[in-house]
Amino acid sequence: MPTEPALHVIEDPEDSRAVVDVITAVVERVGGCAALHPTPGLASSKQLAADLLVALGKRFDALSFERVGGRAWELAQVWMDAEGVRHLFVLRAHSLDARRWRDLIELATGGGTQLWFVVHPAVPERVEALAAGTGARRWDAHSFAARWLKEVEGVDAQPAEVKLPTVPAADFVTFRSACRRLLDAEGFEWVDRVLRRSIERTSAELSPWKATPRRPTPPALGQADVAVQLQALLVDAQDATEALVRLRGAQAAYFREGWLVEFRPPLVPSDSGLTPLGPSLDRAMAARLRRLCVPRSTAAMALFLVADLRSVALSRLNMADVDHDAGAVAIEGKRFTIPPYARSLVLAQIIERRRAGASAEDPLFSHPRTGGRPPPSALRNVLRGVAAKVGIAVGVYDSFGTARSASGWLGSRSLSLVALDRVPASYQ
Repeated sequence: MPTEPALHVIEDPEDSRAVVDVITAVVERVGGCAALHPTPGLASSKQLAADLLVALGKRFDALSFERVGGRAWELAQVWMDAEGVRHLFVLRAHSLDARRWRDLIELATGGGTQLWFVVHPAVPERVEALAAGTGARRWDAHSFAARWLKEVEGVDAQPAEVKLPTVPAADFVTFRSACRRLLDAEGFEWVDRVLRRSIERTSAELSPWKATPRRPTPPALGQADVAVQLQALLVDAQDATEALVRLRGAQAAYFREGWLVEFRPPLVPSDSGLTPLGPSLDRAMAARLRRLCVPRSTAAMALFLVADLRSVALSRLNMADVDHDAGAVAIEGKRFTIPPYARSLVLAQIIERRRAGASAEDPLFSHPRTGGRPPPSALRNVLRGVAAKVGIAVGVYDSFGTARSASGWLGSRSLSLVALDRVPASYQ
């Protein structure tokens, strides 16, 4: 297929709902697409940038809420790159003046994004004047819909989260049988499916530590190794219920291979903000963080939730400690997974630091005035501020804590690892 031009003009004479429906379906189902709905009568680049940030999932008042109005266009560019927007649809683009068209064209040209201006040809002279000299490809509503419906066909919309059953607090040895006894058929089917997937996944990840004929003495499995495996398993669980079911499956897999992973959560008040397996970054939490527009804020809280990195550990992070695509963060040589739906929250900070000239050995977070490594107190304040802005209850985790190690991740979640030479009496 030949390469498409960077700018497209869709003539929609009826200002039809059909074109809007196509764009809505594309944005919901095709990755790398966003739809901009310009505010009628906007008169400045800052206002256009604010609308663009809304198109990228930010609060409508994010710039004033976070007091960064002077960085509007810069932040819009950062988030366009972080979210990987390849196609930007601009509804009712004929309502924008020539300067705003130039703003968007410059933005798209710099980031490799294709622009799709939807215009109402009831004002043909104005449209012709705006499109003059841009090299835009012209589409009518029918050909535009046909081109994009091909992309949408066969792509399912993001499934809605299902209501999960209330599972028993039984240990992993009796957990499945307790669920079979207490849950209805649908609830047990879900538990059984999640358990089996967790067992299979954990067993596969334990392969390097299993004895084989060629390797009768495998390497020792360490606390940090288990922390990385369990963090990757639990980080994208829908909620605490799914996290517990996944953990029970992992415990069964470890036990079968000769290791006991014990989970003894403390009793805490229900309103303390603590969760039995610590803070997590599920899809709902990522969506709440995405409403903020300052990369420093989203990245700090995302890394805290993903790997329990407190202020000291955050201040020590360098650019090289995070994968170039924000897929993982390294702690003591171990890679903690950042789920795909949350990577842009960290990637935006990486992009912003790169644009400031930061190299691999420079700090991931910089002091706002000196540009050097920030003190832990500054990042502690960032975490507290973000928690207040988006309503995240993190309990004691946002207090004056120390750096978190890979093995410390287990301790903070009341998890421990014991190598077995025999089955403990309590499990016989």
